[in-house]
Amino acid sequence: MAAASDGDSDLRRCSQQVADAAKQHRPVSGYALDTGNLVGDPSGPSPADPAPTHKDFNGSVHTVWDAAQTADTTYLGASPQMTAVDQGSAAAPTTAITGFWAHTGDTPNAAEQNLRAVSADGGSSWSAPITTSGGTAAFSVGLRDGRVFSVGFKTTGAAGYSGSITDTTGAAATATPITVTFPDATGAAYSPLTWTRTAGRPIQRSDGSVLLPLYGVDSANTGHTVIALTVATPPAGPSTWTFQALRPDLRSPLSATNRAVTLGSAYPGVNFSEAGLLERPNGSLIAVMRNLVVGQSSGADVMRWSTSADGGLTWSAYADVTGTLAGWNGNGTPQPTVSGLPGISPQLELMTNGLIVLSSGKPDNWIAFSTTGNATGWTGQYTYRNCPTTAVVPSTSYYTGADAPGDDPDQWRYGSSGNTTLARTGSSRILQFGDSCHNYHWGCVRTNPSYRPQARQSAYTVDLTSRIWQRQVSVVTPNAGKLDLAGLYASGQLTVGGNMTWGSAAHPRAGAAGAFDGSRAYWSSAIATNGAGELRLDLGRTYTLNRVGLSLRPQLPASATVEVSTDGAAWTTVTGVSNAVTRALTYADITPVAARQVRVTVPATTGCDAELGPSCAFLNEIELYSTVDGFENDPWGNYPRGADASRTAAQIWITADSSGGSHQALRISDQSDATNATISFAAPAAATRTLTFRLKPLQWATNVAEGGFLFTVDSGQTPVLWLAVFKDGTLHANTASGYVPLAASVPMNAWSTITVTRTAGGGSLQINGGTPVAVPVMTNATTVSGYTFSSAGRKPSGDQVLVDDVSVS
Repeated sequence: MAAASDGDSDLRRCSQQVADAAKQHRPVSGYALDTGNLVGDPSGPSPADPAPTHKDFNGSVHTVWDAAQTADTTYLGASPQMTAVDQGSAAAPTTAITGFWAHTGDTPNAAEQNLRAVSADGGSSWSAPITTSGGTAAFSVGLRDGRVFSVGFKTTGAAGYSGSITDTTGAAATATPITVTFPDATGAAYSPLTWTRTAGRPIQRSDGSVLLPLYGVDSANTGHTVIALTVATPPAGPSTWTFQALRPDLRSPLSATNRAVTLGSAYPGVNFSEAGLLERPNGSLIAVMRNLVVGQSSGADVMRWSTSADGGLTWSAYADVTGTLAGWNGNGTPQPTVSGLPGISPQLELMTNGLIVLSSGKPDNWIAFSTTGNATGWTGQYTYRNCPTTAVVPSTSYYTGADAPGDDPDQWRYGSSGNTTLARTGSSRILQFGDSCHNYHWGCVRTNPSYRPQARQSAYTVDLTSRIWQRQVSVVTPNAGKLDLAGLYASGQLTVGGNMTWGSAAHPRAGAAGAFDGSRAYWSSAIATNGAGELRLDLGRTYTLNRVGLSLRPQLPASATVEVSTDGAAWTTVTGVSNAVTRALTYADITPVAARQVRVTVPATTGCDAELGPSCAFLNEIELYSTVDGFENDPWGNYPRGADASRTAAQIWITADSSGGSHQALRISDQSDATNATISFAAPAAATRTLTFRLKPLQWATNVAEGGFLFTVDSGQTPVLWLAVFKDGTLHANTASGYVPLAASVPMNAWSTITVTRTAGGGSLQINGGTPVAVPVMTNATTVSGYTFSSAGRKPSGDQVLVDDVSVS
């Protein structure tokens, strides 16, 4: 990883100022978005959690690059973009990310210079940035065939833009320069516009064509910027990409009536520039566009959206993007006299789990998600601000006057430049990439003498330095109990059968395990050639399943049937889809059913890729949910959902751990000399209850002879069975007379399965399915209704354990 800069602490300090009074530290149920815990937040992780157990625990934000490293404060660090590519194998997946950002003056004729850095591990570490020039590609899309197509921001000549294309593995190292052209009799890049810029990321539609948005000034109505859509069919090899107007009549001058495929036209109230495009799960397109409200300063940018049901030919009426944002907004009302969420350069991403994410900002960055399936109804949080120490009344005009102390009408919008980008790193994980400021006019050093001198800016910025930062974000669907199929497979607990095993060196993520690698990319799938496909999963033990998620052949119609069995002989159908088009996982709640084996049958489809033959079958992704909570569908670094909100919880969070067949576990980490780490869960009241979980002791406090980890079966908030793991690994039951030793023990730094059952006469305990041991009661009660996990160390603290795969029956 590139060395951290001195500004990293400032960056984290600023992230901490994103007030989290409304932060959902204890998501009880439903959807959840989590942007990581903040420095010094007592309800989240502490610095004692070592990397890489919980990366970026300090606010989940850190510096990728800053201008101070180059001793250069005259350039802009802005307009970041990322390209994420599936690499590794289906069984050992990795995500490679290439980050680009501008390092050039923000003037029309400035020489284009850019920086690029690469992460081979999903953003956990980055290479040292390298400088490139000559219009380095900035906006990119992963194509269905595995290649990555990229195009630059500015034209490089009359012919069009520079760009690049990778080979079918998508590896950044294989990128080949290409030319992106827009044929036109006038010789201009695109004649309806007097000048053009790339408006945002291209997208690949279901028919395989690539849609690229451009923006510029309408040649017939100078003064209003509009977005025009162009389309190309991907050529077979690295060559010139030729884009055409999406509709021929777009070659005529734009107007209020000729706007069908032009997102914006020359009439009051519309002045579009950047755009985010997305093909929604239902197949329609959505465009979210930055709109500069006429008569307002450039800080008064709101976003509007429109949809198209015919591949981008016609679009619905514009509407403001609305929603709620939690956290810091130190600038008061974000947009004077207008409605809608504030922002520029909107970025859209469809997660593997089906949720749609929107990222934007100005002056302060934010990220939001939509649960409606059609990219409306946004809920989000602010993620980064550039530490302005003074908030002033918003103004509707630029600052152009003399240097009047305390009077800067544009001061209210000093934050980051607002530019961000997104990259999926898992089914429910996404990386947000942004810049700290823009040193020409948006909060960093102003080198233009017509603006305020540098010294007057220091109160509104971190350290007068352009910086590129990243933030790890979790975006999760409802329902606990997601089985970590990839973790079970890697540990040997899950075995796979069937004929969906096709693989290729050109597509290394294709294979049986591609069906549960967390990616919705086309070739990260289990594939059968020349006929129907069948994938069988042996889960290694019997679970009670209650929910199934399926994604089939991405963007193309397909069918599937899901069956379950406990013995591999008798099968029961639990769900299925017929002729469905899936672009991400779609979920079905099923009647709870016991299952050890799961069989997915996928009928053959035609029109397959050349290397697959005349027919094929795809299972892009499958998720299974059960009554066992492995914390795999909880926000990383936060409390688990379902915790009892009426009881104290502290020093508990979801952490990364891959040692026991899962990627996440519940970490209980006592770092306080005054309060135990503790968390409680409620359960339906019953006379008899069985609690099962896996335990991995990591560290014990050194100041006590007994008690390192406590677990109780409760009646209300009263322990009925109270058990403790002492620091020598032995188990004891706490009674009214004190601790009683039990004939059971667990080892350090290894997983053990613990089962405790409350019966009418007392209780019993089993370790790893061994002989039950009687457990005396702590308190008599008619019923039990919950359980608690806790540390026991005090002064000094130090108890640390992992808990996973919790179930109550």
